[in-house]
Amino acid sequence: MFIIRSPFLEFVRGFEHDYAVAIWALGWMTCDLLVILIIRITHIRFKLNTSNAAYFVSSSKVALMSLQLIRYVDDQLLKTDFIPSMYQYGVPAINLGVGFVLSFLLMREWFENDNFRRRYFNG
Repeated sequence: MFIIRSPFLEFVRGFEHDYAVAIWALGWMTCDLLVILIIRITHIRFKLNTSNAAYFVSSSKVALMSLQLIRYVDDQLLKTDFIPSMYQYGVPAINLGVGFVLSFLLMREWFENDNFRRRYFNG
């Protein structure tokens, strides 16, 4: 999603502040919701069981949507200084966490594979 960040930011800068914040928050919340729907539809279409990885990615997208909503409410109603810094560090932390956890889950699945163990550890 980092690829669409810069063009989206340029698009949003053309609006007044209130509209820009609303478009920014709703745009990212829509992207996160689309990711969740794609994961769910893929699992239904191919009759896949929900894995830990799919559950974790979906949960992280819900967390990102929550941060967007909290940031939007803060910008429009509360106008505090705490929420923007939480948003500034929370979004990259969630994204990094997804990368690390998915790497761990995929490596664990790879090492638990019988063919991998037979090939490299049982001669």
